[in-house]
Amino acid sequence: YLAQKYPNVITTAFLAHSIPLNGLRYVDLTGEVLDVESFDDVESMLDSFYPNDQDSLYDFIKTYFSSNPDGFPPKDHAINLYGAESSINMPGKAEATIANSVFNVCPIQGQYSEASNALALLKSKVIVIHGSEDMVVSPTQVESVTKLAIAEQWAPSGMVSYYDDGEGHMVIIDKPTAFADVYRKAFEEKVLHEQEQTGF
Repeated sequence: YLAQKYPNVITTAFLAHSIPLNGLRYVDLTGEVLDVESFDDVESMLDSFYPNDQDSLYDFIKTYFSSNPDGFPPKDHAINLYGAESSINMPGKAEATIANSVFNVCPIQGQYSEASNALALLKSKVIVIHGSEDMVVSPTQVESVTKLAIAEQWAPSGMVSYYDDGEGHMVIIDKPTAFADVYRKAFEEKVLHEQEQTGF
């Protein structure tokens, strides 16, 4: 949204292990797709499996979100303490979940949202970085929709690209060096190289 609104300020937007370009479907821990159409649906879904105390939340995230549990920061690490506090107390949790389910910038019908021409209007690059081990946001969906957007030229040529860091959803915490390597590669290839070619 910010990249669309302020292209002269934000020249490149990175979607790192984020929701796919056509929105996000929610599934429970058994893999069943959940319908998320109202705040009541969201609250019911969150209450069904999302822990409400710090210790349980840490174990939950480490078990289901991390692809490298042995390398996950310890429970008393600041990043987990702050993360748990914000996750448990975040007042906008329901709003964020609803937004994810209706987010769609593709010219295809989303599960809960209309087709969009947002990609066709892109003036800032969008670099999607995802991982084949992400168990939270489907890597198959993210990769296939992004590559379809490139192949079908839903966005101006060269404005959308895809990189696979091969890691899980919490890569920035689990394996920051692995993520940094892919981020740096994408930045050099899609941003710095173009600036060198154009002089901007």
